[in-house]
Amino acid sequence: MICNTTGEIKIINGFTLVEILVTIIVAALVGVVIFTYLSEVVVRSTEPVIMARNLTEAVLVMEKVTMEYSQYLNQGGSFGCTRFENISNMISCISVTSQENLGDEFEILKITVSSGKQSIAALFSE
Repeated sequence: MICNTTGEIKIINGFTLVEILVTIIVAALVGVVIFTYLSEVVVRSTEPVIMARNLTEAVLVMEKVTMEYSQYLNQGGSFGCTRFENISNMISCISVTSQENLGDEFEILKITVSSGKQSIAALFSE
């Protein structure tokens, strides 16, 4: 509302400069918060895909180990970590057989296949 020199009162519709500036500042702050949140979500959106890919690689290598074990059962040959570790560099093999309880008749191997943060373990016996 404005009074002119003749004493008439005029009602002016619209926004003042202060109101417009406050609105722009608030919108900018909300935009920064949303951008910060969304940029973090977008960066992490590839993690599930990478984890699934790593798990698939580990499963494929474990399938090769299982196939090698099946060949050992059918054809014989040497049984030990070296037979399986030659398949891939993602394999770690340890003997978990307690020789005191089982004697020297057979061996149990724990084979772990790791790819990234994903790993699969299996036991194979002689």
